[in-house]
Amino acid sequence: MIDKNNPLSLYHQLKQILLNKIEAGEWKVRDKLPSEAELCEQYEVSRITARRALAELEHEGVIERKSGKGTFVKFSGINQELFRFYSFTDEVKRRGFTPSSAVLAMETITPEEEVRLALKLNEEDKVYLIKRLRMANNEKIVVDRSYLPCKLFAGLDQFDFGQVSLYETLKGHYHIAPNIAEEVIDAILIHKEEADLLEIKKNSPGLLIKRITYFNELPIEFNYRVVNRDKYKYKVILK
Repeated sequence: MIDKNNPLSLYHQLKQILLNKIEAGEWKVRDKLPSEAELCEQYEVSRITARRALAELEHEGVIERKSGKGTFVKFSGINQELFRFYSFTDEVKRRGFTPSSAVLAMETITPEEEVRLALKLNEEDKVYLIKRLRMANNEKIVVDRSYLPCKLFAGLDQFDFGQVSLYETLKGHYHIAPNIAEEVIDAILIHKEEADLLEIKKNSPGLLIKRITYFNELPIEFNYRVVNRDKYKYKVILK
């Protein structure tokens, strides 16, 4: 509750209370918040205090106001901490969101040189290309291309990676558990194809992630990921 003897301003206290409820999952993405009048009554604060608390949360991208409808919890994105091995699916779940994928392509191809060298393949070797649109709570976040050696994963194209996790499939079906990765992150302008999929403007600023995933010392995946930087950010932990 609001402590009127607390040196922190009333609006700041109210803002923190609302933020805590959102972070604890009491209000989820797209849930409607109480109105200004309801907040005033519940927390015994003025309309100005309630309005300022909501305005700051809106400015920080935590909530959004829809004219004539009310105030709603907004998907504010994912901050990916870079200090350990991770998968997109696990990280989305860990933050309380629901991961999903739409498979855009699944085919067997002859890889380009960059992919072939990353996976230490011979010129005649083929790879599976899995192209997916990755989402959290149905928010479109990443256009993802995974390249995996056919000789390691025979029959991989029989799985529906819109329904099952790629890494869990590698671990459970092929007994190859991804556990190490190298990533290179570049700033880019997102081309029209990816921008249309992510439902953003062409040439919007984004991130390009190139990732080589290993099982111990064996390279098993080359991943090429175009990221909507407004919804998925990378944070480096320095110790």
